[in-house]
Amino acid sequence: QLYDPNQDGLQPGTRIPVASCVQAYNLRVPIQHSLKQVEAFLERHAGRGRGRERWRTALTVLLAVSLSFASCCGGGSSTPVTVPPAVNGPVNFLTMGNLGGEDDDPTVAVDLQGNIHVVRFSDRDGTKDLYGTHSTGFDLPSGTITWSPPVHISDNAVAQFPPPTQGDNFPSLLIDSSGTHHLAWHRVDLSNQSHILYAQSDGSAAGWAAATVVSVTTGANFDRFPNVVRVAANDLRIFFVSHTRVAPLNKDGIFVAKSTDNGATWGAAAEVATLNSATEQSSLPSVVRLPSGQFTATFQRWKLNPANDVLDPSNDIFYAESSDGDTWTAAAQVTSDPARMTRMIWRPRFSLTTPAYSI
Repeated sequence: QLYDPNQDGLQPGTRIPVASCVQAYNLRVPIQHSLKQVEAFLERHAGRGRGRERWRTALTVLLAVSLSFASCCGGGSSTPVTVPPAVNGPVNFLTMGNLGGEDDDPTVAVDLQGNIHVVRFSDRDGTKDLYGTHSTGFDLPSGTITWSPPVHISDNAVAQFPPPTQGDNFPSLLIDSSGTHHLAWHRVDLSNQSHILYAQSDGSAAGWAAATVVSVTTGANFDRFPNVVRVAANDLRIFFVSHTRVAPLNKDGIFVAKSTDNGATWGAAAEVATLNSATEQSSLPSVVRLPSGQFTATFQRWKLNPANDVLDPSNDIFYAESSDGDTWTAAAQVTSDPARMTRMIWRPRFSLTTPAYSI
């Protein structure tokens, strides 16, 4: 939603639906007018100097991509403007140095200066640790983005966390309006228990090296797939999936842990009962706070065991809304395709941060 026809300019925290063109009606404006809105946004929110120029570059690239998707996908009652992408740059390969190994589960966030941050796990040092990299420059004429070397965020001992099963998985990165990087992930140990962990830093190598890792969940549990969300000034939530907390045992269900002190401590996990089902398993939650203050949740459901976990043929996508992140509407089914052998894992992994909102 790069342009809102009901407002006089770009709104802080508005999402750019690059991966979804279901309703792109508010992108159907002349590109010249949209670029004017970019400048209006920069004037009000991006300040001066290098940070402003990075924001201009990032927003211009995202505008071009969004307009391109809108023109391809259509939707609504009017015809979208056909605008070719401003750039068609090369694919950036971020995992050099581990061509024979595994780099997976990327999560992406953009900071206030317009830098793109990517965190994923990698087994390049013999076990599954978390690594981060970030953009260091944009060249619009060539469409080239330059990237930093990888930063080692977590460091597990190979003997205690042998791959491919044990180690760190599925990071979720949030960069808030203060520039703080909030990172959640799950770690599987030799006893086949999996717990949710959390750390925060300024995003630098020194910051991650000094970061304190906090155990969000403990005990004889198999918790995974965290999604960290900012709800209020000191209110953080981590939505996740547990394989051991709902009956019958080994049935997946969605839970949430809350922190009221900005991530220093975390309360006990609580079931998000409205997002779960007595007759199906619920997993892979993606919770987003919109600029309006509303929350949306997308997640998967599949049949009770025996099942093929996230790739079970019965898998479908569901959607729910909340005004406070606590009470949710009844889940609405989005997809229904029993003939398909596998389902898409629908989990937005991109976060755009502005001075007003973290999404």
